[in-house]
Amino acid sequence: MPQLTPEQRATFFEGLLKQRPMPFEKIKKTCFAEGVPDCSATPRLRAIAWKLLLGYLPEDRMQWHTFLAMQRLSYQAFFEELNVDLRFEIKKDVDRTLPDYAFYNTSHREGRVHHAAISRILFVYAKLNPGIRYVQGMNEILAPIYYVFCQEIEAAAADASGASLKSLGEDSIMPTALEEALKAVEADAFFCFTNLMAELRDHFCSKLDHTVIGITAKITALERLIERLDQQLSTTLTRLRVSPTFYGFRWITLLMTQEWELPDVLRFFDSLFADPRRDETKSNFLIYFAATMVRPRARSS
Repeated sequence: MPQLTPEQRATFFEGLLKQRPMPFEKIKKTCFAEGVPDCSATPRLRAIAWKLLLGYLPEDRMQWHTFLAMQRLSYQAFFEELNVDLRFEIKKDVDRTLPDYAFYNTSHREGRVHHAAISRILFVYAKLNPGIRYVQGMNEILAPIYYVFCQEIEAAAADASGASLKSLGEDSIMPTALEEALKAVEADAFFCFTNLMAELRDHFCSKLDHTVIGITAKITALERLIERLDQQLSTTLTRLRVSPTFYGFRWITLLMTQEWELPDVLRFFDSLFADPRRDETKSNFLIYFAATMVRPRARSS
């Protein structure tokens, strides 16, 4: 079978999304193996795919409009009840989020708007999850999700020659349509982040660190996998006293977001979210991926 161009892949992917019933398993396998098609339609397709893969959107496309409207109203209600004293606990980390990207650079209006949005999302999450609250690093996991959903509305604005944050001056009044679109993005990002954190929250709970579901167990699993895949490498790391905690803790808790540039993180998230065994194995794909990160680096040194 001839290899499809990115545009042809996008057409195929679009066709999957329009089918009724939606072939969700086929969509997952496509995203896992190939990622979301890399073309002009990527912002919209990736946003839809992630909302599906993270269990936010229902598989019945006919329900999307009503469902999204209800969820976005719910988010606004959550925020109105928020205790703003949480702001100072979160602001320091948010200010360090992807500063090299204009999208999050607070020297520009665009960056300040996006920083405020991810701060609010983390505030609401902390308020609704008092057992975990906010832990350093959550901002790094949220940032790519929020970015992807914003790219969808940026692309739509460009197609319609409408206003976008990039085109607004520092003192320009934000159009109502753009303001509402950004509110929708914020709500969608919150719910997708919440769904993802339902799988990851044990990594951020220090009380669970040394239990079978805590981060220490994941790091031990990584160490054992390296030993099984490459005994020589494992022996060398042990001899040099290179504990997997040194690298594995950050890789696993932050989902590799600190290891690569943002475009590569987005591609990795395509596969991570679409892992067909994610629900049953609690992200073993991440452990295997981390093990492959160690082996090439060791071999090239």
